Amino acid sequence: MASRWGLELKYAGRTFDLSDQVDVQLTASFSVFSGSLAEVSEVSLTLDLGIDIARAVEDGYDLSGATGVLSLDGERVLVGRAIKPVYGDPRQGSGLVALTLRESVIDDTALHPGPLAKVDLTSWPDHDPNIRDRVYPEVFGSPGAGVCAGSPAYLLDYVNPADPQYALIAGHTVDAATVRIHNSTQEWVDTYDVLHVADGRGIAVAVVNLISPANLVDEGDELWVEWSGGDARSGKAGDVLARLLSLSSLRIDPGRLDAAVQGLNDFALAGYYDERVSPLEYVGDNLLPILPFTLSRDVDGLFPLVYSHKITERDASFHLVVGPDCVPASPVTYDGDPVTELRLEYLPRADTGEYLATAIATEDDNDYAATARLRYRGDAHDGRYSVEISTDIVYDLATADRIVAQHMERRALRARTTQYDLDRRVWGTLVRAGRFGTITDPARAWTRKPCWVIARTDTSLGIGVTMLIKDELTRDMH
Repeated sequence: MASRWGLELKYAGRTFDLSDQVDVQLTASFSVFSGSLAEVSEVSLTLDLGIDIARAVEDGYDLSGATGVLSLDGERVLVGRAIKPVYGDPRQGSGLVALTLRESVIDDTALHPGPLAKVDLTSWPDHDPNIRDRVYPEVFGSPGAGVCAGSPAYLLDYVNPADPQYALIAGHTVDAATVRIHNSTQEWVDTYDVLHVADGRGIAVAVVNLISPANLVDEGDELWVEWSGGDARSGKAGDVLARLLSLSSLRIDPGRLDAAVQGLNDFALAGYYDERVSPLEYVGDNLLPILPFTLSRDVDGLFPLVYSHKITERDASFHLVVGPDCVPASPVTYDGDPVTELRLEYLPRADTGEYLATAIATEDDNDYAATARLRYRGDAHDGRYSVEISTDIVYDLATADRIVAQHMERRALRARTTQYDLDRRVWGTLVRAGRFGTITDPARAWTRKPCWVIARTDTSLGIGVTMLIKDELTRDMH
């Protein structure tokens, strides 16, 4: 029996039930191992609202403000907003509109810090003019890690020698009791106590008082902070992720986020940003490329999905068995290149951008790399596949080694992908994109084989899923 699409569109103060006009194909995809953001789901629609749309627009009802809920057999599958609406085609009726309904759970419109968190004549009237309009640094963990310059400092209140010569080290309160200040211009380094004061707008910030008979500071001096006396704020990766997502404009699933935080807090991060950023983009540019998680989504919001190589069938949310409700729809193919050597550059000097340390995994010291080299020896590359990555938010040796190890677990061996067609009545609520499960397929010698759903396509006729099969080391290690 075919399924039935439903669509409710809110526009011009009304809710339009347009279910009888919808027959679409909706695909949700995830890059489980690639460290990239989840793709956005959207569908293109041509709808007849049965009203004079041109008149409604002229009355102030912007079509791009329309929102919609797409459902399948009564279950919500996409909650989104209208983008790129088109109306007024002289060849068609006055009620016809073409638009794309795009999900809203991954469209982050927030920017952080706020627009007033900056150095100007209101916040600090006597600041060094060379740092005017600089955004207050947001700092987490211990950048510099007692080794080098880790984040910028801004010279404030330097005009009157009798007053404190404050240097701003963070646009928020911090946990650290002391820091080391590097004056790159006059080439001195010294330790100072951290103070908390309010700027001219009442924003609480962290500063140090640079007045010292031994250390001179002049207008234009380049100042940096080495966080040697404690964290600015928690640098545990799960805590950093949770804070960034809380600063976004996105709907977040708090229960799933809490679970992910615990799975990521073994990684110690440290870094800063001193410009206004999209929290989600910062996660995508800095956390996703190095940490073992992806951002999954459903109609209720966004949540992190943490990868663990120790995952077992007890963690599976479904157990597929080939049969009438689970039919193979494609051959099995190999996906991507393996990795037999990985180099991670980390511990960056904030003042020069130079990386001071490197973590390496090769076939000589990593079981996954050794297995990949053995398995692919004799191919066009003789089984030699090297990858180099770098990160600006890691200063901790144990974390760098852990990042390299988990990258090898995820990437050393080629993954396989295949597709199945599923009966919606049986699997519709269980087999969702981003979820982990198992599949039994005797023709492929699979018995409860671990797999991840990396794509799901819904049509009125059923569900199509793409599965990613991840091998472990067992066969090659014997």
